[in-house]
Amino acid sequence: MVLAPDAKMVKEGLIGQPLFGETGFFRIGDWGERLMHVDDPNAKPGPDLNWEAFLGDAPKREFSVDRFFRWRLFEDYAGGPVTDLYPHCLTQVVYILRCWLPGNRCGDWRHPPLQL
Repeated sequence: MVLAPDAKMVKEGLIGQPLFGETGFFRIGDWGERLMHVDDPNAKPGPDLNWEAFLGDAPKREFSVDRFFRWRLFEDYAGGPVTDLYPHCLTQVVYILRCWLPGNRCGDWRHPPLQL
């Protein structure tokens, strides 16, 4: 794994105590989601394309090839870059700093939240 040497240096204390991790996804420009390829511009709902299942809980609307193939562009189906790309960035920091969440968590009014 590419991040293993970095994680090893942190674990062994070779670079001191990390104070923060910085990362990004750097998708600036028209080459990102706006120019996503449409596999079949003539696609239509039918036996192999269940538009109603695709919509799920999203607002009901007429079929759109653009919405079907470029769903990441629409709030009805996606949460934007934070839900789509950020986990890929954050995973690097979590792995290198070894800041895993506990295996078991529980919280109620009698127990204050766990301070990580």
